[in-house]
Amino acid sequence: MKVPLDYAKATAQQATLYAECARAGQALNALSGNGPMGLTPDTVRATPEWQTAKRAYQAAFAALRDFNAVYCKRFKRSR
Repeated sequence: MKVPLDYAKATAQQATLYAECARAGQALNALSGNGPMGLTPDTVRATPEWQTAKRAYQAAFAALRDFNAVYCKRFKRSR
């Protein structure tokens, strides 16, 4: 993950990644059913729509995680 050298640009990119992750999470939650104990039933997990939303959320979260790993090291004194 490439992090800009400028703190303001890096913070803006981080906010974009957070928003993308939140959007993907909301899409996944919209497809998740209310199963026992609040879990998503296997019938819902088997649908291609849910699987696509799950992969999109995992990709968005991985991008945010990778960005934050570099961001926190590079700008630890700026925060």
